[in-house]
Amino acid sequence: MIRRFIPAALKRWLGESVYFWRYRHLLTGDAVWRGYAQDWESPRRQIYPELCRRFDIRSVFEFGCASGTNLLRIEREIPDRRFCFLGVDISVSALSHAKNSVRSKSDFYQTVAYSTIEVFLEHHKLVAIDLAIYDRVLYILTEAQVHKHLTAVSWAFRYVIVDDFFPVNHDGPQAWSTKDYVEIFRAHGFRLLEIARSEHKTSQSFHEHSAKRAIFIRHGDVAGVSESVNS
Repeated sequence: MIRRFIPAALKRWLGESVYFWRYRHLLTGDAVWRGYAQDWESPRRQIYPELCRRFDIRSVFEFGCASGTNLLRIEREIPDRRFCFLGVDISVSALSHAKNSVRSKSDFYQTVAYSTIEVFLEHHKLVAIDLAIYDRVLYILTEAQVHKHLTAVSWAFRYVIVDDFFPVNHDGPQAWSTKDYVEIFRAHGFRLLEIARSEHKTSQSFHEHSAKRAIFIRHGDVAGVSESVNS
């Protein structure tokens, strides 16, 4: 209820604050991360094991992995496949839960850089990371920050899935930053495979129109399926 009375500008400031994401668990206690981990069975997370089966995914990067919930869903649903996971989240508490929950070969960090990806690939004897997950996290960053991040890490990705706020025909709350992710990822060497409505729960009409889930593939890679774009 209190969130309704927080000015949009303050929400955006909090959302872009390193300190907020590092210490927000103190507002509700460590239970918030346990709750995230226990949400691995949520129907909306089904897309991740589906993609792993569809594209024979065996290595996954997630930016903003929290308690590792999406990674946990993947390994629980495909127990007979060996995975390598690389998770990044600014919260030490969240990463602690991820390390205790996820059983696959995994590396977890608070920050990520070009060298982080290099070390991960070398350590697991990989030539690329099959899938990168951005689940409702990039809206926190400015567009310049997104480009900087992708320049550092996206060179190693084959497929990318982004669930976030895309541009709409009307202005939305300033706290929910929209970006043209199709153009952004095109600038980093990816093409759009599919786009559909997000399965995240919505709290306002703006989310109904702007929240989408897009799947990208690196140019030159073979998807094995025909390209389809859904509204």
